[in-house]
Amino acid sequence: MRRFVATALLMVGVTAGAAADELVLNLPVNYGLVRAALIEQIFIGPEQTARVLEGKNACNVLTLSHPEVEGGAGRIVIRTRVVSRSGTPLTQGRCLPLFEWNGVLEATQAPQVLDGQRVIGFRVTDSKILNAEGEKSAVPGVLWRWIKENVHPRLDTLKVDLGPPLAAAETLLRDSGADAVQLESVLSSVRVLAAVASVEALNIDIGVTAPPPPPGWTAPGAEPALTIEELAQWRDAWQSWDVFATWLVKQLALTRSPALRETLAAILLDARHDLLAALASDAGRDPVRGLFRQSWRRLRPVMRELGRDLPAAESLQLLSFVSAADALESIDRVAPQLGFRIDRDTLRRLARTLLPAVSDDSLAYTTAVDPELRELLGFDREVETPVVPQLNWLDLLVPPAHAMVTVDPALGQKLQGWVPRADDLDAYLRQVEKLLDAIAAAEKKRGKVRREFIELYETLLPATAYMETCWRQFEIRHGKIDTLQSSVGSVGIMQINKHVWRGVYDLNALASDAAYNARAGNEILVHYLVDYAIKRGEHEKTGNPDNLARAAYAVYNGGPGHLTRYRKADTKPALRKIDESFFRKFKAVRRDGREAVKACFGG
Repeated sequence: MRRFVATALLMVGVTAGAAADELVLNLPVNYGLVRAALIEQIFIGPEQTARVLEGKNACNVLTLSHPEVEGGAGRIVIRTRVVSRSGTPLTQGRCLPLFEWNGVLEATQAPQVLDGQRVIGFRVTDSKILNAEGEKSAVPGVLWRWIKENVHPRLDTLKVDLGPPLAAAETLLRDSGADAVQLESVLSSVRVLAAVASVEALNIDIGVTAPPPPPGWTAPGAEPALTIEELAQWRDAWQSWDVFATWLVKQLALTRSPALRETLAAILLDARHDLLAALASDAGRDPVRGLFRQSWRRLRPVMRELGRDLPAAESLQLLSFVSAADALESIDRVAPQLGFRIDRDTLRRLARTLLPAVSDDSLAYTTAVDPELRELLGFDREVETPVVPQLNWLDLLVPPAHAMVTVDPALGQKLQGWVPRADDLDAYLRQVEKLLDAIAAAEKKRGKVRREFIELYETLLPATAYMETCWRQFEIRHGKIDTLQSSVGSVGIMQINKHVWRGVYDLNALASDAAYNARAGNEILVHYLVDYAIKRGEHEKTGNPDNLARAAYAVYNGGPGHLTRYRKADTKPALRKIDESFFRKFKAVRRDGREAVKACFGG
């Protein structure tokens, strides 16, 4: 039973209790796991049977089999098949039959917290006997008596033990560097408050008392500039978070439905854009704690959905992981003075509650292209293997392309190391236009963009490159030709961010090859246009097809969570300014083509 109950917990919500320092953690228990507990505790016979009555010479028999569980209105309902027969025992092991009845029993049970225990019990409050067709049926009075005397007491023994998952959470908290004295006070306050059955799950409320901050305590503020050693630790912290978030989403997405995989992919991209924002806004503080909270907020409802469908035998690690992670996030949020550590070691311990055998190598930071990650994010996983010769001006070998649209290599090679000047600007813009046109033509042949949206797409691609870099892959920096790169690691003509797209594209190629960068940006842009903006009907919200371009660029710029920001009144002024600037450039490119880009160069 303990292994089944440990799988049952999904801590997905936190509400304020009666006092300011009281937390109520909600743990929905999957009904599939309640059913597994029934089978382990009561239906222990062959083929999920429970023989609750067997008289002399097997004359009087009552057997239950194949239980199902559902919930609602505060109760659970156990539905089970019933096989019964009654007779009078005779000599020599014979039996004089009186009746035989087969049908269905529906037993309604009220969940209740057992006093002083981390255990949920159940009490039968009502029962019905139905025929094989599920209709009410008249039955012999003796059968009713048997059910009340033998079945009800047996069902009343069902228990859900919350001890194992709570112990897993407590172990993680103790290993996370919190103040030991205060933490033990918190852990000793953990108590089971209530159990209520909804349609979705058996919801368990767990109460926790968090201590108030010590007198005079304040949250850490801005700190002095970091030393070289501290910078290395900070870099290790955010890289560990990125590795953990990527690994977790890939694990959760295994064998899931396309819709759920799409949701998980969006969560990962949003998590990486959160990381990008943290790197841009506050390079002197460890961003992991805030990133952990932001991503966990998005994952909670998804984890509940996952738990609903998981077989009991497969859900132990997943749901134990969730209970531990949510306890860490919730208590740390309301009691930061405890000083929890959310670092590489904590994240690896969390990972091993989900997959105990995961190796350190699987949780190591790498920039290698990951076909599984590409597939999860909606891209082809196949890898092409053309090799472009090394360029002398930049000590990089352009690596293979990865299943993006293909174009004539000469189109990109002519742009290598080219930083336009006033006297060759027209030639430069013509060459970039040829590259972007070739990419668009190849994309049209691929057929992902439907015919009615092709014209908009053909403007969106060059307009995005205009918005990002004014069609430039390279610049003069410190007197030398170098790749155009932002302060947060966005590179090249389409400003592909190496943190957001780590594992999806080859980072060296993004920096060294304008054609590779443009094709990668096109792949991302088409993904966001088709799988986000068009799929979710952004052109239908106001009847304006141009909204597809605005929505696709908003996601390109900020991640999946930004799809609708261009039309929201509460969008931050800085983001609204970006969206307005893009839309002006989009209309300019549609009207003037490459001539519009000359505005960047004073033309």
